[in-house]
Amino acid sequence: ESLDEDTLRNLMMHNFAEALYVEGAYEYSTAFAALTAANAPNSYPTANLLGNLLKQNDDLHNALDMYEYAIRLAPDDEASLVNAGNVCIDLGYYDQAERYFNRALQVSEGDGPANQGMMLVSLARGDDHSAFLYMIEGAKDAYPSVLTDAYAYFRTKYKKREDYLAFAGPIMDQYGFKYLTDFTRSRTMFDPTLDTPGQQLTLDRTLVLP
Repeated sequence: ESLDEDTLRNLMMHNFAEALYVEGAYEYSTAFAALTAANAPNSYPTANLLGNLLKQNDDLHNALDMYEYAIRLAPDDEASLVNAGNVCIDLGYYDQAERYFNRALQVSEGDGPANQGMMLVSLARGDDHSAFLYMIEGAKDAYPSVLTDAYAYFRTKYKKREDYLAFAGPIMDQYGFKYLTDFTRSRTMFDPTLDTPGQQLTLDRTLVLP
């Protein structure tokens, strides 16, 4: 089914605003996104983009309002859910962040950013066990710097081999050693150094967190 002229125009304007955002032209992106939103107020991708632009400008409360508006328009939109959760972390709203990330994981169990967000929530609460699990789950999708930093935190906190073994061993046993050999360049989960992982982990996507 072909799009009507107005819908096609709004879609093109949104895509242009998105491209400007990716290129770092935030002022121009804001102008086109705002115009798109005025013409198509029910466009949840544009609402999400405006949330990103507000966050880029450190206007976190208004960014959260915009993400929540996008979620009201599309309750299952993973990007808006994860973005709302991340802003909640920035604001210190950890319970609210957890709700958004959990919703994103209900929509897509393997959502890497949502798992990474839950890792940060768990770390903020001092729940190292859950944080470590979410770190491994988050690495299925990608291995961004936040996971490297979290792994460095665990290896610093549990410096002694026996301490790390007691903490991480039972968790890693749930996955199988063959899935975990890229945590360090030396390819051993008990290496005492803090080497940056050499590549992404390749994990079994059928595994479900307890």
